[in-house]
Parts: sequence; structure tokens; C-alpha cells
Amino acid sequence: MKHGSIILTICRQGLKNGDPGFRRQVERLQSALLAESDKDAAMLSRLLETAADNTLEPARARLASGLLRGEALERGVQAPVDRDSGASLADVVHEFETSGDLELPGEAKAALESVTAGWLRYDELDRLGVAPPRTCLLFGLPGTGKTMAAYAIARKLGLPLVVARLDGIVSSFLGTTARNIGSLFEFANRYRCVLLLDEFDGIAKLRDDPQEVGEIKRVVNALLQNLDKRENIGITIAATNHPNLLDPAVWRRFEVRMEMPLPGQAQRRAIIERFITPLKPDDATVDFLTWVTRDQSGADMKSMVNAIKRFVALNGNGVPITLIDGVKDYALTSASVRNPERLRVLREGEHALARALISDEETPFTRAAVGSLLDKDPSTIGRWLSKEGAAELAG
Repeated sequence: MKHGSIILTICRQGLKNGDPGFRRQVERLQSALLAESDKDAAMLSRLLETAADNTLEPARARLASGLLRGEALERGVQAPVDRDSGASLADVVHEFETSGDLELPGEAKAALESVTAGWLRYDELDRLGVAPPRTCLLFGLPGTGKTMAAYAIARKLGLPLVVARLDGIVSSFLGTTARNIGSLFEFANRYRCVLLLDEFDGIAKLRDDPQEVGEIKRVVNALLQNLDKRENIGITIAATNHPNLLDPAVWRRFEVRMEMPLPGQAQRRAIIERFITPLKPDDATVDFLTWVTRDQSGADMKSMVNAIKRFVALNGNGVPITLIDGVKDYALTSASVRNPERLRVLREGEHALARALISDEETPFTRAAVGSLLDKDPSTIGRWLSKEGAAELAG
């Protein structure tokens, strides 16, 4: 779509106002782009979905927050502090991004939405004598969206998010950490809010860990007691990259226990299309970037796309470059990325890359697509593969 980035920005801003007439025109534009197989149709679809979340749920969100005890957490309220050092024990978030950066496979997305659905449809649960979940433990590999999920839950419920700060809570002085945990929960219990305990393993470790001293037992005991007290008061979300380090008693305090998965192929493509802007790669290049990022988290992909943008910005200077050149450069500085084999094949030359793409079992590329990526005609790609096949037979 010509001037796509400008038109998308206009649509994004206009949809925020919730004008039904404006929304209908955006839907007409989306239908027209779909008919033309324009890739901007997918972006418009996500904008419409995000706008629907924002315009249909405010009243329900106010209802959800009204079901909780406590005072309204206004912007002027100061977060609790360590009474000895003055260090803040939490950050309070009132405003949330609505760009919909969290991409999850269908089942995981539905499971996460069920956490908020109980609050937004409280009457339906109440008729069956059950209450919505108040505790949720999110665990999984780094960069899979655990913290973003907590922000999304708070936004949907229309509640401020109280984010615990481990640097302020944890202290080297005996008994201070347990006291700070009590102060944090006292604050969260006083106000209507969602409490986020990020890097949860830092305060919820196994109590029989031989590497820990007796203080960790007091800390975990204090945590368990405060979780129990908060059970019928507010909503608590914990997130960890290391579920194996958590004390068994901690798990039982959470009604919802959800592993955050790595994004699937469709989610990887959506993440790449979002972050790659304002660059405008063709479909073959987006397919390649989706292929090369298998088993990577959303955070990994964002780092890769940013690295590609830096490469393009710093190495253009009139010299023809491709996004694949940027990926090759990224491959040299991404030793810790999961499943680096697909990045490593980039350093083995065009022949190896062409073969890897065409022989891939999950998403095989056509010779025409590979030729487009490598700026070669399909017949050249065919000759490469024929020569390599003949060499193998001769060997």
C-alpha cells in the first residue's frame, strides 16, 4: 500500500477514539487490501483487534475493579519504601502500551485471556458459585512475554500494576527482606491493584537448598503467609524463568500456573512484521526471517530486527545491501541465541543456505523464493543443488 506507514498511523490514532463510523471505513480499507493480497491488511487486522479490546471493555474493566476490596490507587500515592535505606519496594504503573506486542500461539493466548475473562464476566461465574482466579504464576524461557502478560492483564482489568522491586526488597540485613515483603503486601492489600512479583525465584526459592542460609527460610515463610492473607483481597501475578528453583509450597498458592511458550511460525511472522517497520521487506524476506528465528523468543527477534536496522543504517552509503546481509552480521554476535544452527548456516555460504531452505521439512522454500532472496534466477539455484547432489553421490 502506497504511503502505508502514514495511513496505518492515521488508522491507529483514529481507532483510539472509538468512532463506529471511522472503524467501518478502516474495515472497508482492510477488505480492499485483502482482495489485493496487500501485506498491510494483516497490520490493519491487528489494529482493529486492539481497538476492539480498548473500546468494548472499559465498562467491564470498571466492574472488575469494583469487585475488589480497598481504596483506589491514585497517581499521587507513594509506593512503600524500606524504612532503613529508603529504597522503593515497588513501581506503580498507571498507563499501559496498547500496541499489542504480545504474540502467543492460539491455545496459550486463550489460556491467558481466561484469567481476565472471569473478572469481566463475573456474573456468569457467580451463578455457579465460583470466583475468578486471584493468583497466577507465569513461567518459561526468558523473553517469552511473562512480564508483558502481567501488564496486559492489568490493562484489561482497568487496574494499576504494582511491580515489586527486588533491588529494594532484598536486603543483606537479617529479617529486613521478610519485613519488606510484609510492607509490600500491606500496600497491595490496601489498594485495588494487580501485584506483579517479577523474577519470583529471587524470593521464593526452595527452603531446603543447601546453598542457602537460614534467612531464605524466613523469607519464604513470610512470602507464603502474605500470599495466604491476600488470597481473598487482590490479584497477584508472579513470573519466573526458573520454575525448578521455586519452593513446592509456593506452587500451591497459585490457582493458575501457566508456561509461556515460544512463539510459533505465525506469531514469529507477526512479530517480525511489527518490529521491521519502517523497513519494507518483500514477502520472501519476511518468510526467511520467520524461518531463521525458529525457537527464538519475541525478545530475541526484537534484538535481531534492531540489529538488522542498525546494519542497514550504518552500511548503506550507496552500497547495495540486503536484509540478509544484516542477518549475517547479527549471526556473528548472537552466540547465546537458542537454536543458532539456522544462523550458523548463513556463514557457510549461499549454496548451503539455499539447500537448507529448500530441504527444510517444516517450511520448504521454492527455488524461485530462494532465488529472490539471493538475487539469483531459479535455474542457478537448481544447478547448485544438482552439483551438490552429484558430489554426494560421487562421494
